[in-house]
Amino acid sequence: FGDDDDDDEDEDDQKTPLRAKKKTQLFFTTMLSDKETSVDLKPNGSVIRVTFENRLEYIKLCYEARLEEHDTMIDSIRRGIDKIAPIDCLNVMNWRELEILICGKKEININLLR
Repeated sequence: FGDDDDDDEDEDDQKTPLRAKKKTQLFFTTMLSDKETSVDLKPNGSVIRVTFENRLEYIKLCYEARLEEHDTMIDSIRRGIDKIAPIDCLNVMNWRELEILICGKKEININLLR
């Protein structure tokens, strides 16, 4: 009713940009690149709030989760390639040699087909 303090807060709020007013609560979870899967970065991460004090741990865990999210797929690709060419040989091959080994030559020998 007659509080001048409330009027001062309203004036300050009008000067503050809208995005600065929005308080986002972060928890120890992150969204993976499929934009559908959310994972806890640590046990019970969905209930542990990110604070100023633990922000660096949160950043490190997000970074690690995103770097490791495709490990199972990459491992499957490596196992598949290993069935065609031993993984150790890949270090001494260039991409063209690997392409020929996996796909074969681009030219078709008609005489060979007869």
